[in-house]
Parts: sequence; C-alpha cells; structure tokens
Amino acid sequence: MRALLLISFLLVLSHVGYAQKTITINGYAPKYIGLPVQLNVVSDYLTQKESTIATAEVGEDSTFTLITYLEEAQKLVLYVGKNSSFMYAQPGGDYTIYFPDRDRREPARPMGNKVEISFLDLDSNDINDPIMIFNNSWGNFLLKNYKKSRTEPAVYNKNFDLFKENISTYFKQDTGTYVYDYIRYSLASIDNLPQSGNRNKYEKFDFYLKFSPVRYNNDAYMDYFKTYYAGMINSLPMERNNEVYMSVVKASPTLMMRALGKEITLANVRMRELVMIQALGEMYYRKDYPQTNVLAILDSLETHALFQAHRPIAANMKSRLKEIASGSKAPEFILTKTDETKKSLNDFNGKYVYMHFFDPLVENASFELVLLLCFH
Repeated sequence: MRALLLISFLLVLSHVGYAQKTITINGYAPKYIGLPVQLNVVSDYLTQKESTIATAEVGEDSTFTLITYLEEAQKLVLYVGKNSSFMYAQPGGDYTIYFPDRDRREPARPMGNKVEISFLDLDSNDINDPIMIFNNSWGNFLLKNYKKSRTEPAVYNKNFDLFKENISTYFKQDTGTYVYDYIRYSLASIDNLPQSGNRNKYEKFDFYLKFSPVRYNNDAYMDYFKTYYAGMINSLPMERNNEVYMSVVKASPTLMMRALGKEITLANVRMRELVMIQALGEMYYRKDYPQTNVLAILDSLETHALFQAHRPIAANMKSRLKEIASGSKAPEFILTKTDETKKSLNDFNGKYVYMHFFDPLVENASFELVLLLCFH
C-alpha cells in the first residue's frame, strides 16, 4: 500500500514538473487561414539546424494553438505558411501572438518572407519583455553612435561605457539567466565594432569567454562565440598551423585537439572541441584540406566526442557539408516553365546543367542574368 502511495506521489510530482515546463502559444493569423503552422527550435547554432517541436493549422477563425515542452528558455522559430518569424520562450510561458502578413514594402518572396510578430498581453516578467527593451535601446545607441566609432573613437568609447553602465543598472539579472547572457553577449558584439579603442582578442577572451560556461542554446552567446573563433586556424602561428594541417591529413581528432590546445584561448577542453567542429566546417571548402579527411574526423566526433553535447553538432556539421558539395550528386529539383511544363533533374541526364541564382531586388544581379542569356 505504501509503495502504491509513493508511486502515485511521484507521478503527481512528475506531472506538476512537466506542466511547469509546458508552453502554450495562441496565435492569430487572419491572412493564413488553412495554412500549416510549425514551431522549431535551433538544434545547434554552429550549423543553424532546426528541429520541429510542435505543429498546428490556422483555423477558419484565423487562430491556431501550439503546446509544447521546454526544458529551458530559448529562441523559437515560427513558420506559418511560407513566412517565418521568431520569439523567445521560457518554461511555463503562456503567449498570445499576432502573426502578420508580409510588410507591404517587401515583395512576396517564393521561399517566404520574414515577418515581425506582435505579443498581446505579454507578462512583464517574461523574458521577451526585457529582450525587446534592450534591443530597442541597442538599436537607438547604434543609430546615434555608429559613425562616431570611426570618426570620434574617444567619444564613442565614452558613450558606449555609459550605455553599458545604464543597461547594467536597468537590467539587474542574476548571473546565468538567459536574459543576462543575452544582454552580455549582445554588448560583446557591439564591442566587436572596429574602432581604435577596441580591446585586443586576448582581453576580449578574458572578459567574455574565459570564465563563462558554453551557452549552447543562447543565440547571442553563440553568435559571439562563432564570430570570435571564425578563421581561428589562419591566425595560428605557422608551426601550430602545420600541426593542425597534419592532424587533418592523418584524420586524427586527437592530434587536432592536441595542436589546438597550445592556443591560449583554447585551454578549456569543452570550448576547444566545439571550436574544432567549427574549424572543420571552414576547412572543408579550402582546397588544401582533404574533404574526405574532414568528414572522417566529424564522423569520429559524431560518436566519440569528449562531450555528449558535441556529438549531434558534429553530425549536423557533417550533414550540412554534404548537402551540396563539389562532386556529390545534384539535389533533386522540379522547375516549372512559363508554359506550365515541368523539368526535373532526370530530364538532363548526360548533359551539363548550369544553375544561376540571383536576388531580383539587386539591380546588378539582374544585369548579370541578361549577359548570361546573351552568351547562351
């Protein structure tokens, strides 16, 4: 009897815990009646791979409801029809949003437009509220001070320090919260603007990265992390660069980790392994690194990475690199001609196929298309 009571008690606790982490999004989308709704999370920010966590359909009354579970606060990507937007959510959050049609100043893009959702009756304690306030303040600061970062660096630095002081006073968050990290690393990105008062890379590392845990699900942190370590291999001393190159030639993640470990900003093993995955993604498109070896290292990391969190990231990176790579099979496609006839990849077997992609809003790109047609 006591065992049954204990099990019942544990089940109740489990249900309560789940309910506290459930989020509900009630949407209003009058321009999208009958269209599918999809809610995604970013699986990892190195590759921007997304996974779907909830789906719905816009009803005849223009509404939709999404209910899902979140273990921690994070950014969500919302697709309605072909259009998309994003929001932030926290466990237990209850949201009511308006999903608008595209901006009337924008053309309808075949792959969909990015739109800006509106919140209705947003709780002032929700993470979206301080994030929106901060983003608005940040935008105003950049609007007023960006030119000064180049023409009057001393004035810019003074204004930026004052801005950070005001922001820190306004947002009194406990260290480690999503909003705290979001604001901290958004400010770090502003700190990256080129101007004469910039900290050097080692000062930035000490200030922003050295003593902070890796925030895999915080987009502001990961944006800063990726920018900071972009092109890391090229910046290494020649001897160390050669060591990295030989580790790829030997398809050895162990040797690569050892070589990267000699860089002062990569003493942290977790950060080093994550940077290695990012660097492998950059190497893949450089002719001096054998692509098969890059994929072999990622394949090894997919199953044997030191940190469990890096295994799916390595898998995603490998998948991204193989999506459209030189020498690989062309992806299937179907094109509809002006006379409504369709052409697929199979219609061009044994022939050379040239595909040109361009932005119709860029005038020079349109001129390039005319030249291509002339030489056809």
